[in-house]
Amino acid sequence: MTFSATPNPRPFRFEAKGAPIPIFAAEWLGDNPADARIFYQNDRSTQLYGDHSGKLLANFLGELDPNANNACGTDLLDKLLRDGKLDCIQGKIGEKRVELFAKVQSSGAKRIQCTAIDVTERLLDPLTKLPGRPLFFDRLNISLHNAKRNHEDMAVLFLDLDGFKQANDLFGHKTGDYILQQVGIRLRSMLRQHETVARLGGDEFVLVLNTTNPLLGLKVSEEKIIPALNLTYSDQCQTVDFIGASIGIACYPEHGSEADLLIKLADDAMYRAKRNGKNQAMVY
Repeated sequence: MTFSATPNPRPFRFEAKGAPIPIFAAEWLGDNPADARIFYQNDRSTQLYGDHSGKLLANFLGELDPNANNACGTDLLDKLLRDGKLDCIQGKIGEKRVELFAKVQSSGAKRIQCTAIDVTERLLDPLTKLPGRPLFFDRLNISLHNAKRNHEDMAVLFLDLDGFKQANDLFGHKTGDYILQQVGIRLRSMLRQHETVARLGGDEFVLVLNTTNPLLGLKVSEEKIIPALNLTYSDQCQTVDFIGASIGIACYPEHGSEADLLIKLADDAMYRAKRNGKNQAMVY
């Protein structure tokens, strides 16, 4: 990977200062990326994690796992420089549990941007082990931030199960819980590592797909997600073969640029799919 001189940092600081997610930035001045030090934190990151200015990035990464050996941070930095990014590295900053994402700046700058999401109180939905609502919105904001910065498209899919209430009423909550768990497993298996699926509550799920094709969400819904969720659900007591999924899709930047708006529009499209016959996907 080839690096050039560091540009004026003011545009970066202006962009990151008001971001709703905690952002760190590190840079190096010579030819050795191992010398990268944290030179900037926005207000959100300082509020959550304190001041880490001047710390070697390798040491900062190594401290994510206090039980790891001294080479852990160097290994993570080497991976970051080799791959250009780190996705969802789990660890701790102080007493807070975090998921860290990092990316080498694509402009040629000797600079790395990191985001560390606090997941201490809100890690996962206890039933499906998927991200719950707060963690999902953190990840959606990260995806939007990266999409805006890199001029990329992304799709938000709002999914509501068809037939779930009937199954829950007929066979009881134990079977209903089993169906929700299996839906989570099936959805997670279809996504790439850096994409997100979460349970918002009840039988509502939401996915974030990073794509250069705004219609990919529709294609994935029709060809993969809905057929997978239509398969039979069989636990030790019951077999359920009438579960479907209505899916609404909203895309950035075509339909909006804010997390709340994209969720609302995807939700609206999902209800259109329900009214149109269920077990189908519709783009807003």
